[in-house]
Amino acid sequence: MIEFETTLFELILVIFLILINSVFVAIEFAIIRIRTSELDVLIQQKNYKAINAREVKNHLDRYISAAQLGITLINLLLGWIGESIFSKLFNPLFSLFGINSSLSSTAASIIGILVLTFLTLTIGEIAPKAIAIRYSKSTALWFALPLRIFYRIFKPFIWLLNVSANALLRVIGVEPVTKDEVFHSEEELRFLISEGRKTG
Repeated sequence: MIEFETTLFELILVIFLILINSVFVAIEFAIIRIRTSELDVLIQQKNYKAINAREVKNHLDRYISAAQLGITLINLLLGWIGESIFSKLFNPLFSLFGINSSLSSTAASIIGILVLTFLTLTIGEIAPKAIAIRYSKSTALWFALPLRIFYRIFKPFIWLLNVSANALLRVIGVEPVTKDEVFHSEEELRFLISEGRKTG
């Protein structure tokens, strides 16, 4: 009974971690996609969630790093917990068919990894990307504050990551992207869309 409760708890924890991963993925895509002009209009309308989203948009490099750190930490935890929990679930099934313990343990581990990868990709990656692209405004408004809190907690480590990444870029002869270049690219995108409508 205790083992069953432990396994159930671990399974719930895996699902919870995958959902948290989906939040990091969604906010990363949403905050890149949403236009600053949309947020400015919402701020003028006294939408306080938009203030958090605008702050994230203004400092895109740090918050993208924060989202990437969150995704990496979640994936490490999933790799540590997930494989063993799915192995526990599948191992008894192989034993029922009379497969020896070493072979059943290996097969259970492989299937566990495949199931975990499938769940992580579908629920934790592909689905949230699609939602963030289709509902970028809602996603950015709802999850900007949690991302800001996460950033505050891990700020020293995120700063170190950014400094290290920028130093590496300079070593290989690439200048890090500035905030002005990010906003300029948004303007270019809108211009291209406008020109496409004229010619199309």
